[in-house]
Amino acid sequence: MRDGGDSVKLTNKAILIFNVKTDPVTGYEVYYPTLISGVSVFNETKTSVDKTGLLAANSYTIRIPKSANFFGKRYVAPVDYAGADPNEAFTLQPGDVIVASALVDGSGIADESVKMPGGHYFALQYLHQYASDNSLTMDEIHSVFGNVVQVLNVTDNCGAPRAQHWKVVGR
Repeated sequence: MRDGGDSVKLTNKAILIFNVKTDPVTGYEVYYPTLISGVSVFNETKTSVDKTGLLAANSYTIRIPKSANFFGKRYVAPVDYAGADPNEAFTLQPGDVIVASALVDGSGIADESVKMPGGHYFALQYLHQYASDNSLTMDEIHSVFGNVVQVLNVTDNCGAPRAQHWKVVGR
């Protein structure tokens, strides 16, 4: 993000966010996916040293502009998500998981920074086929997509005069 005339930089990715809700009939957790394109995804490896040795972990910063493509869904605050229809709304909150990210340039080529468990890469079209599938369990989400991002923190910057977005930090 920039504070100047450009509201967003490098918003050429798509993510699939999975919000969890408990099914009132079965009592099981159901993971509702939302496809979002036009986002920025930054990944870095952070390291530290403690008495046991060198520690490393991936850190993700995902910026979702208010103007991103939510494919017909609308954002609701986490407190309102429990009463919302997950086929029409999504939220951003710690504990959600995100598949990040597929490249969304005009060519539809795969994002070579994200490798699937089978060793191949995926593009927006691949994510799109899962955008309405709420039958996946958390184990299946990990199995299908490999590396997923656990949401740790969300900052709502949609009230800012410029570059209105949500900032999601995860690992």
